[in-house]
Amino acid sequence: MHKITSGSFNSVLAMEYLDYAQAVRGVGNTTYNNIITNLSAIWTPLVERGYIKKNPFQGIRPKRKEKKKRRKFTKAEGTIVLNAVYEQSKILFYSLILQHGCLIRPSELLRLRFWHVNAND
Repeated sequence: MHKITSGSFNSVLAMEYLDYAQAVRGVGNTTYNNIITNLSAIWTPLVERGYIKKNPFQGIRPKRKEKKKRRKFTKAEGTIVLNAVYEQSKILFYSLILQHGCLIRPSELLRLRFWHVNAND
């Protein structure tokens, strides 16, 4: 594939790549659709500038959205994770507590300094 020129890359090869992504790499439908969107955006300027005649990813239909596989921790699972974090790193534990209890974003937590905290309030 690394020897193929942009002009000879066609919809058949694009579909072959998408099949590879699903079969070998195991990407889900959302990632499959993102690949189509992102690669189509890369090829569109080449068509506009006349380097190629047709966007190979144009016209490929997206897959249906899947139900999310993620779920929230149960209370028991959360307790196990927090206990393990507390045993490994107390600073990380307190960071998690600040993020959860005070709704501090990770970027804000990185900028937080000792003198910003007033323990008397």
